[in-house]
Amino acid sequence: MVIAAAKKIAIDVISDTICPWCFIGKRRLEAAMREFTARHADVAFEVKWLPFELSPELPQEGSDKMERYRAKFGEQRMRQMIPYMKQVGEACGIQFSYGGQIANTLDSHRLVEWSGEQGRQNELVEEIFKRYFEREKSPADRAMLLDAVAAAGLDAGEAAEVLDSGRYHAEVKTHLAANHARRITGVPHFIFDGKYPLSGAQESDTLLDYFE
Repeated sequence: MVIAAAKKIAIDVISDTICPWCFIGKRRLEAAMREFTARHADVAFEVKWLPFELSPELPQEGSDKMERYRAKFGEQRMRQMIPYMKQVGEACGIQFSYGGQIANTLDSHRLVEWSGEQGRQNELVEEIFKRYFEREKSPADRAMLLDAVAAAGLDAGEAAEVLDSGRYHAEVKTHLAANHARRITGVPHFIFDGKYPLSGAQESDTLLDYFE
């Protein structure tokens, strides 16, 4: 996503498509960018989405999301976590829903990488997030991914060819190796202008400080 102007701020966002805090972080980032450009009309933002795998062992066919959360967090923590995440999400215009399947995210990352060449990364990430977090669709479901592609204004036929061919697998794996080399262990993780890191779904005010 690029907003044309004289001065550019480049932001790499390392994210996973099953990470709820990444969806929250996206909305907070967008709010901060809107506020900053309202104050500084000469500034452009260039945002690039890069992959992270929270659970690379997840199968393509998926597993029950709630069962996975119970196994990972325990019943008591999960009962506290879900209402809290819904509250935080609502403040960002997100309606989190916790039914459905959780699954491997590699194919979604391959499509996000492809969409960067089309200049529609931000739009595709948004559509995938909506379908997984709000509509309880599996992140590995081919029909869901192609529907998200079309909603993002991209060619679903070309996206199907990407999925079938294995294209962008190597590029995604290269990004994942770079995360490991940087010792990035959690997401969202922001890198400003290639050198200033910031971890977590920070509030918009914190992001505005980084922009300055």
